[in-house]
Amino acid sequence: MKKYSFLFFVIMSFLCVFQMPISASAETKISVDQIVTESADLISVPIRIEGNTGICGAALSIKYDKNLILTSIEKGEALPALTLTKSAELSSNPQKLVWDGIDSDSTNGVIAKMYFKVPEKCGTYNVEISYEQGDIVDGNLDPIKINTKSGTITVEEPQKINVNISGKQVLIGDNSNSDQKVIISYFDDQGLLKSIKTYPVADEIQDEANHDASFAKVMLWNSLTKMRPMCTTETVNLR
Repeated sequence: MKKYSFLFFVIMSFLCVFQMPISASAETKISVDQIVTESADLISVPIRIEGNTGICGAALSIKYDKNLILTSIEKGEALPALTLTKSAELSSNPQKLVWDGIDSDSTNGVIAKMYFKVPEKCGTYNVEISYEQGDIVDGNLDPIKINTKSGTITVEEPQKINVNISGKQVLIGDNSNSDQKVIISYFDDQGLLKSIKTYPVADEIQDEANHDASFAKVMLWNSLTKMRPMCTTETVNLR
């Protein structure tokens, strides 16, 4: 940590001992975004400041659900005059994020981004933000009070693809990957292939059945080149 980081905490201790008055800054808010995702990929969770009247130092505690895996933390574009110091270990929970500098900074926007690997299980996972009295100071090194708002990561069940073949419906896979392809293969009553149709992934696919076919098989493939199935094949009887 920079040399004035030590000075920052010495001053904080001094203020707490002598119970200096705390400035009211109710219009200033630091919040964690509400994130909704259908996948278990790496998720970026921004921490934002708004209504900033000027901050010279701040220490925030970020506690997150034990099912989340923190992979990295990046400094945001806001508070460019301040230096961000993170906890020594990414596995620490809660994480301690400290901003400090020589001059106050009144910029607004994203002050940090936390990247999490979220579980595959659907549900809502909390990312809580808090601070101790005296841990946020203005340009005069007077403690200020701000509003905080915690965030969540919500993992939802992916929406299935509704395939409608001449009024007969079947649900397959999910629509989260636009690179995948829906393949409808038509067969006669002897099991001989009559025709094949392909469609890009969409919420709903409408298709007119092959009049010579007795049944259709509906599949979801990762591509038309590697041809790897992404879900169980569904059969639609047409007779």
